[in-house]
Amino acid sequence: MGAWGTSLYANDTTCDIRDMYISYLEKQLTNQEAYDKLMEECGDYLEIPEDEPLFWYALADTQWKMGRLTPDVKAKAMEWIDKEGGLDLWAESKDKGAGWKKTLEKLRVKLESEQPKEKKIRKKVIPFQNPWSVNDVYAYKMKFYSQAEKGAQHEKYILIQKIGEEKGRLSGDIIMRVQVFDRLFDDTPTLDDAVETIRNCRLLPFDNPSIQEKRYRSRLLGEPDIHQRSSLSIYKPISMSQGLDQDYLYPSYPKEALTYICTTEGPANKQHERLNGSASQGVWDWLDRSVSLMFELWKGVKYEIIGDGTFEYPSREYQKSIKAEILDPSNISFWNIGDVYAYQFHTEEARRCGVYGKYVAIQKIGEERFFDESNDFTMQAHIFDKLFDTIPLLKDLEKVRLLPLESPSKTKILNASFWVSMYGRDIYPRDHLTWIGNMHVPSNATIRKGDWYYWVNWSEMDRWCEYFKYWQGMEYEILEEGVFSHTYSKHKK
Repeated sequence: MGAWGTSLYANDTTCDIRDMYISYLEKQLTNQEAYDKLMEECGDYLEIPEDEPLFWYALADTQWKMGRLTPDVKAKAMEWIDKEGGLDLWAESKDKGAGWKKTLEKLRVKLESEQPKEKKIRKKVIPFQNPWSVNDVYAYKMKFYSQAEKGAQHEKYILIQKIGEEKGRLSGDIIMRVQVFDRLFDDTPTLDDAVETIRNCRLLPFDNPSIQEKRYRSRLLGEPDIHQRSSLSIYKPISMSQGLDQDYLYPSYPKEALTYICTTEGPANKQHERLNGSASQGVWDWLDRSVSLMFELWKGVKYEIIGDGTFEYPSREYQKSIKAEILDPSNISFWNIGDVYAYQFHTEEARRCGVYGKYVAIQKIGEERFFDESNDFTMQAHIFDKLFDTIPLLKDLEKVRLLPLESPSKTKILNASFWVSMYGRDIYPRDHLTWIGNMHVPSNATIRKGDWYYWVNWSEMDRWCEYFKYWQGMEYEILEEGVFSHTYSKHKK
């Protein structure tokens, strides 16, 4: 979740929930239907502790404005306001979130006041669309903003190619996925210019190389993402495309600045295979500044093509030098499969959850080498669903179920395991871990890879304390050996 201020809608989550809910009303869904649809499409927000309060704030505020606030939604929002939900985001700010506290107090006053009469929502009319064809190449006349010249503007041309299209998640409009070639022209490029560029010129990334490198370093050190406050540093292939509105009736569509050049197959770009209806509304207004910045950030910076249409930075060669700089190659996993440790909750997050000083049992169930040339390990573990006042014994765990690591928000197969870094020894909580033995690993079919929400480092272990509260008094079902399911009919307060 990204945030740029302390007002209610100065973050991605609340904006998404507000816009999604309104879009459902514009499609003439009833209030209950809009709520159910929101739960279906955006229920994942409720499984992320930092997003859950924001979800309820945005929904309650928007329903109030529309004259549709329900008692259940109001109660959830007020519950989170009482707990100052979302304040963690500002824990390291100078004023310790004073602005956010004011925002919550304003929201409390609003929700406790009489809401306006129910507003009539008109059905949104989707205008006629004029899609580009896939592989169309256009020359685009843009204003190039030079950072070196303090924002001085120069008229330049770039080549843009459409590589796919999808329905905008918020608007429902058709958004085209485009790629831009890393070359600036002083004049309108000719067909020969375009053909030569497509054959020999690399694509322009839409990621910040400095942030990408910092994410890679943070990942190696087992640190949180310093730019997105996620559970870990999200290091992934660089983004090589953008979404843009292609409707020529839109005021921002730069019809006069676009010149059709040709239709031809361009470089492989795997991003066009990931179109899944999740694109944000694309606009042309910001394109000039965005592209100008990318040209300057990537000038002289090399990235690597690591597969057919997949691009990476830092390059593998650069990754080796970074690893040699910051990692201890002798740092290996020292837990055995089946080892059970008593872990003591000891952070402020545990104190807020009311479990400070309590013990839980953690068992290692798997491991993975993340880097072929090193001995660095990440281990997979699960947690037993019981809190102890003292260090438990193995016999205390004989009839204890596993703790699901997601909220019981809807019908689904439950995840009951997580990954934790075994490097970054400086944050290994040696004083809060006690080995209590080795035992048979209970069946757990969630020994899987790839879902980075469940990847943490040791400094974030106390994030799981919330889930003891979520599942207190809640039942789940073992569908088959090691597969757990929770049947959800109506969202619970």
